[in-house]
Amino acid sequence: MNSIILLKGKSNQGKSGTLLALIELIKSDPSFTILEDYATSNGNDRFLIAKSQNCTIAALTPGDPGEEPVIEKHLKICLDREVNLLFCTSRTRGKVLNLYWYFAENHKWNLFGSSPFSLLIGDKAPFESLNHLSATSLKALIPILSAQ
Repeated sequence: MNSIILLKGKSNQGKSGTLLALIELIKSDPSFTILEDYATSNGNDRFLIAKSQNCTIAALTPGDPGEEPVIEKHLKICLDREVNLLFCTSRTRGKVLNLYWYFAENHKWNLFGSSPFSLLIGDKAPFESLNHLSATSLKALIPILSAQ
């Protein structure tokens, strides 16, 4: 069954940073063939589709309120490209979260919710390391979820 891994949380908690780190991990992995890789229309976010032997995955970083049209456009691309596993972001509530929820229901996809490792109090210096740790954990899910 196809699945969505939705990183959700408040703003500036590492959701997009984690997916950007995941994109770099996938691009550096020779077992993946990159099918799409570009900045979305707002210029700040990324979209990636990559194929491995067992599945086609996508990562989509937009998740802020107001970005629903960009997300809808890329969900259609995911369907057209037969993506099996989508990594994406959303705030903890609102239209973006509802969009993914309805997409999963309407297309019979699993919807998993998670959040990246984040710094609650203290120096922001380790933020990039936390994003990489979260991305590595997400990448480890790919063979598990693609075996379904």
